[in-house]
Amino acid sequence: MTVNQIYIRLLLLGALFGPLLWFLFSDEGQRISDTFLLKLGGTPEVQLDYRTLNADISEKEFVKGMGEAEFQCGDQQSQFGDRLCYAALAAVNGTPSQYMSVFFKSDNLTAIKLAYQRSYHEQLHGSLIRNLGEPMSGANTAVPDAERIQQWQAGNGVVLLSGETLAEDEEPVLLWLAYSN
Repeated sequence: MTVNQIYIRLLLLGALFGPLLWFLFSDEGQRISDTFLLKLGGTPEVQLDYRTLNADISEKEFVKGMGEAEFQCGDQQSQFGDRLCYAALAAVNGTPSQYMSVFFKSDNLTAIKLAYQRSYHEQLHGSLIRNLGEPMSGANTAVPDAERIQQWQAGNGVVLLSGETLAEDEEPVLLWLAYSN
């Protein structure tokens, strides 16, 4: 076997196994493969721009803006309003997710609850910092436990997320809450 043949075989092995290793062992590769597998299960990926959210968005406008997501909506009293819409999702803004619950009061958006995959908490936290800036601190926040729960100004409301790490008993959720009128 010549040096050229060995070199060509090594290149072929690298071309074959390199991407596979990247998907298996890199954070970005795992995120992409997880999202792909979730989409294969029939749940869609949606894009949500937190900066454009406001209490003037109606249920119809919100559901229409979510593309392929199949929201189930119905009357349900809660602390966030009188109507609830729910959809199972593969990903939101590229973060592998489980579901999104959207709350309305008198046909106005009041809150969004996004449940995501626990292993992507740090990536979601970093994404919020990249897109919305550093979280509010101290006197600027309405959250009593600002060290543990971080808050970002987003549209006509706030995004709430646990700090950089999640406690074992903590549900991995992101909340967007509209400011009261």
